Amino acid sequence: MTMQIIILAAVVVGILLIVLSLIFFRQHSMTGDGLADNTVKAIDASISEMDKTMEEFNELSKSIFEEIDARYQELLFLYSLIDDKKTAIDKIYKAPPPAPVPVQQKQSEPAEIPRSKSAEAAASHFQSHPKRDEIIHLRKQGIPVAEIAKQLDMGQGEVKLIIELEKAR
Repeated sequence: MTMQIIILAAVVVGILLIVLSLIFFRQHSMTGDGLADNTVKAIDASISEMDKTMEEFNELSKSIFEEIDARYQELLFLYSLIDDKKTAIDKIYKAPPPAPVPVQQKQSEPAEIPRSKSAEAAASHFQSHPKRDEIIHLRKQGIPVAEIAKQLDMGQGEVKLIIELEKAR
């Protein structure tokens, strides 16, 4: 949209310069006082000014295209990060459930739940999460999950998962 406005402005300025040059030329050529040289110089000056204006518009459009390209590359990078996260999550949640292991325990001890390698990988990933300590600290202060997620600019599910993994630890 901005590019179209810039091009339209350049065209309008160019047309105005040409019209003014023709009017000026017509007025001076009708006098017949040998002002043709001055008219040619004025037209040349107008053309030169128009060329400078066009160069400025070209440089501006080039910088706009470079900025658009940079933002496009940034979006591609973000999309690749999202795909990587999705693949990792799919691997975690699509892993087959572990085979049941018979456990004989005394009633005073809670039964240990066997974890798959995927679950262990997820647990180790979230134990090394950069905001893990802060999440645990805020939770111990009694702050609700929704408020922790809001304060740390994270998803509530991610905060809940980190807290549950910490409890299972």
